[in-house]
Amino acid sequence: MRCASANPMNQAPASPATPLAFDIETTGLNPEGYENGQRVRVTCVCLYGQGISKTFLFKGEVEEEDLNLRKEVVMHLDAAPRLCAFNGIRFDIPFLARSWGLPASQAGAWVRKTVDVFEACKLGLGRTFSLDRLLSANGLENKTGSGLHAVHLAKTGQWEELGAYCMHDTRMTHIVSQRAVLPFLAGGRGVVWAHGVFTVV
Repeated sequence: MRCASANPMNQAPASPATPLAFDIETTGLNPEGYENGQRVRVTCVCLYGQGISKTFLFKGEVEEEDLNLRKEVVMHLDAAPRLCAFNGIRFDIPFLARSWGLPASQAGAWVRKTVDVFEACKLGLGRTFSLDRLLSANGLENKTGSGLHAVHLAKTGQWEELGAYCMHDTRMTHIVSQRAVLPFLAGGRGVVWAHGVFTVV
């Protein structure tokens, strides 16, 4: 089942210059592992930006339906000129690739066009932080739950709540991926991330 926001107030920015933000929810961390006897899998993917605001729910009930949703997600990720995510390079993209059996070349193409403030800080500054901490540092709405809570929502069939949680994270990621004050100091001074560049202020 796919749910797309119909609220104009939640309409994603349509400018092609802005990236397409994406986030996923899963039933575990290892796409080749098992939880309670069931294969770990993707339960939700949200896309926001470039005029798109879509939530894809993978309930695992009808295989053909899940496959059609998967094809649409992949189509959007392939077509977007730029992507953005939070820890998407280390988790979301590899998980999708392994769980859905995608070619390494396709996942690599997504990585190359993804703006990921978490990955940039880890590699460039040797520092990492949670999305919630980053949102707080920028006066933005905090996360509405956690990854463990998302697992619980899927297991208990609370699909609407799961979709709302994932979309909130995706929208907030879209905002902070473009410009954000980072939640730590460098040499006693603040660090700003803007358009893929760090600036000490």
